[in-house]
Amino acid sequence: MQDGREYVFGFLQLDIAGSSALPGPPIKQQETKTNLRKMVIGVLEKIYGARRLSWPEDGGAFTFVIDQPKNDYDKMVWAALHVLDNMRFFNEAKPVMNSLETRISVPISCHEEGAHYHTNPEQMHSSTLNYFLKYQRQFGAENRVTITEDVYNRLVAPELKLRVAQLHRDAAVG
Repeated sequence: MQDGREYVFGFLQLDIAGSSALPGPPIKQQETKTNLRKMVIGVLEKIYGARRLSWPEDGGAFTFVIDQPKNDYDKMVWAALHVLDNMRFFNEAKPVMNSLETRISVPISCHEEGAHYHTNPEQMHSSTLNYFLKYQRQFGAENRVTITEDVYNRLVAPELKLRVAQLHRDAAVG
């Protein structure tokens, strides 16, 4: 890949819901945030090959190169679901992972679009990407994976489409 050239990427972003109001001593908050960061980065980078765009403090953004569309959209959404499934373990493993008295919730969102590649992922940009990263919290719902219609329409695995549809039906009901 060449710096400055536009490619299609999948983008995944997550944040700790209500992170500014987490209860507990600051040291316990920081410990929990660090553990979450390690878990998410381990899943997304080590297992699914995502590249981290940023992780300011209470969440992060990752990119997936879409060079094999028949697999790569599915891979990104499976990765998002993997992180979401791991949140149950994260919250139950007290005080090993979550050292706070409250459960941590994360909205996870996935989007795809063309962006200008840069070897330093933090320097990747496009107007839509900037909008997505800035307003992701308004689109996502706690403990849900929200994907754009473009991503949904590119999913191949029927069981994945079914799982995503079920998550959205559950969110609408409850």
